Amino acid sequence: ACLLACLLLSCFLAFLLLASSLSSYFSSCLPTHAAAYQADQLNKHRGPEVEDWMPHHDQDGYTDQRAVLGGLRPMRNHDPLLDAKALRRAMRGLGTEERVLSGIIGSRVFSQRRAVTQAFETMYRKHKLYDDVQSETSGTYGRMLLALLTDPHEFLAECLHNSMKGLGTDDEILMETLCTQSNFSVRRIKEHYETRYEIPLEHHVQADTSGHYRQLLLAICKAERTDEDTVVDVAKVKEDAYALLMAGEAKRLGTDESVFIEIFAHRSFAHLRLLALAYAKLDDFDIEKAISRETSGHFCKALLTTMRAAKDSIALHADILERALADVMFKDHDTLIRVLVSRSEATCATSFSNCLVTSSLTRILKQRN
Repeated sequence: ACLLACLLLSCFLAFLLLASSLSSYFSSCLPTHAAAYQADQLNKHRGPEVEDWMPHHDQDGYTDQRAVLGGLRPMRNHDPLLDAKALRRAMRGLGTEERVLSGIIGSRVFSQRRAVTQAFETMYRKHKLYDDVQSETSGTYGRMLLALLTDPHEFLAECLHNSMKGLGTDDEILMETLCTQSNFSVRRIKEHYETRYEIPLEHHVQADTSGHYRQLLLAICKAERTDEDTVVDVAKVKEDAYALLMAGEAKRLGTDESVFIEIFAHRSFAHLRLLALAYAKLDDFDIEKAISRETSGHFCKALLTTMRAAKDSIALHADILERALADVMFKDHDTLIRVLVSRSEATCATSFSNCLVTSSLTRILKQRN
């Protein structure tokens, strides 16, 4: 009996060894492009709705529907009905196919996401896409999807309100949001803010800030910058550069902050870019160094944020992303969501900025997986 038991145990171990060897062999025979293979199999089982949002490349290698921060591009021949069907299928029944939600919501520009929302609510009258996504997801991932489904200007209005409600003020959000926006964006943010919270944005800004910092933000809230489409007056640029020099470095006593507020709140970003070059020819310090020497506190930071946004907005936001990801243990998810959502349709200005953003996105995706 003992001999028979040993024989059976030996046969069982030999069978396990053979099964392991066969598994290794067949795994090595799988296609080398595993991701492409899995995507192909996924399409066969899930139907055309999912195939619609999978990446497709034209002859030039351009991915027309893949989210690339610094260039989320409109999907060609977009059909919101197919997206709506795929999203409904992904959230129906037990469990949620998050990959489908990410693939559709995360790779459409806002105008297309809005069309998908309208199609979804027309086809499934008892369901709201925003409410369904909210009930099917949670945590940082759910907040990211909900932010993408919200009008970008309404989302920024919500960020501003959250930065000022309760005790204390998150001045980083105030500066990052207000000092980097065009006239059109500032006006739209103000409209959504007043509609949603029934109080003008300026009232909260005035109540939560002080001094020259308050004056600068209130001036920006008026949305009176020179139109970005207007040709920059080089003579005016030189005049402003000289005015800043006389109000700061060349002024014997103190600083005339009103000159800084007038220029930084009312000149176009294109004008401010040339102003930085013109100022460097007049002074031993560049414009940012001069601002740091002549001003202080939140007023100084707001002026620097405005100038950096004028020079290279993508580099500014890439730097914000890097700082949000710097702490290994405590990531600033609110900042990640705010920057990625608000800047998702911006255009990369420099390869350096693109590298920073790509690095940030890669790290976020790795953490998500």
